[in-house]
Amino acid sequence: MEIMKPEIYKLCFKASGIDDIIRTLMIYEKYPKNQMVAFNLGDIGTLSRILALKAGAPFMYAAFEENSKTEMSQLTYNQLHELLKVIE
Repeated sequence: MEIMKPEIYKLCFKASGIDDIIRTLMIYEKYPKNQMVAFNLGDIGTLSRILALKAGAPFMYAAFEENSKTEMSQLTYNQLHELLKVIE
């Protein structure tokens, strides 16, 4: 990926457990803030989507509404917005 010199890297991995989420979030330590969006898919992937924003992701993918989700771990815009307000 580094050969192609993208403006933003996108990485997503299926999470089997919390260790997978930790490994994914550790990738943020290797790249400058706002240069990568990395998160996990699957039943527990939602946690990584929220934490990725705190780790340095410039944005996160969200569905407009529940029936437009593209993956089970994806939040709707309203869900993501409300969770981020609580965390802030």
